[in-house]
Amino acid sequence: QIDLNDMARFEDYRIPISEGQVVPTHAGHPESELADEIGVRYLFHVISVTVKHTPARQDQIRPIDDSMIEEAVENCLDWVIRLDANNGVFSPAGGRRRAEEEAAISNYKPIESILLPMFATGQGTRQSQDDIKRVAGRVAKSVRNYLKTNSKAKKLNLKRIHICGYSDADVHIIKSQMDAILK
Repeated sequence: QIDLNDMARFEDYRIPISEGQVVPTHAGHPESELADEIGVRYLFHVISVTVKHTPARQDQIRPIDDSMIEEAVENCLDWVIRLDANNGVFSPAGGRRRAEEEAAISNYKPIESILLPMFATGQGTRQSQDDIKRVAGRVAKSVRNYLKTNSKAKKLNLKRIHICGYSDADVHIIKSQMDAILK
């Protein structure tokens, strides 16, 4: 949360942050389970829902439009390129992590894998099998389109791109969508 606060305070983010926009942070401290045991270095926080707070405390959650999923995927992949180009330095000047990132430049290794979420599913209100199928198809198509048509794609060092499923049923749907799209 501190990293998110630094990014929002020092970077050129307009509050509220727009749908589809990415706010990167580190995956916790170096000894965190994500960083130490799993090897995750960064989290890309993608704005995929908007919440309208109501006086009755019955918040209304609205997921991003399906058309925004491609923009969200593009923004994540663009951040991979940006991080690699800057040798992992992305925290704002004056932020608590900036000096640490600059000191680690010589040890930086390009990002080789990314795990993309099923945007706005689960708590984001899209929960039906049709929703999962539609979102999985959009995410897979967006990755394919980026890799095939975006001139920046050649700058990616990625070896693996994963799509995150939340249940065995989701994984089956995601795999079938990926198989159909990537044939």
